[in-house]
Amino acid sequence: MRAPVVTALLLSALQPSVPVWPVSAALLSRSLVSDACRLVTKEEMSAILGAPVTVARPSGAPEKDEDSGGMRSDCAYPAASGAAGYVVVIEFPSPVAAAKAVNEELVKGMFEGDKAKVVVEPGLGDKAWWGETKEGAQLLVLQGAKAFAVGAGGPGMGPPSAKHADLHALAAKAIGRL
Repeated sequence: MRAPVVTALLLSALQPSVPVWPVSAALLSRSLVSDACRLVTKEEMSAILGAPVTVARPSGAPEKDEDSGGMRSDCAYPAASGAAGYVVVIEFPSPVAAAKAVNEELVKGMFEGDKAKVVVEPGLGDKAWWGETKEGAQLLVLQGAKAFAVGAGGPGMGPPSAKHADLHALAAKAIGRL
């Protein structure tokens, strides 16, 4: 079973390098490789985390997401404080496929092993969910044939609930960049 998404992304943000994966022309033409890091700037994530972020680290080539079946691309934003932010983009063949796969259970699964509070988040995309634990928080937004999560957690960030309005505003900006 795959490691919990939130924990895995926060840990990957702290890794010193990212392996280079071979990418086919078909994947490049779909622009999935850059989507995750293109949605949120280092400066925007620095504001969320309350500490400088010096790099937006892509995970490499998109890969099939085990939980949703879509093609997934990640970007990690480590901060000097030890906190980290992340963006996950999942692309589906159609909006119908996306709507079937992206739901509250998927959001809860992203916090696997953690006692997450998940609620519907009004005012973002076709549908959105806010998920929060004591370690971090994220918004998962469904927009057409894509879904994306933007989240943050770790030491020095403060209580995740205090980041709700800021993450909502950031997700609203990211929708325009999809």
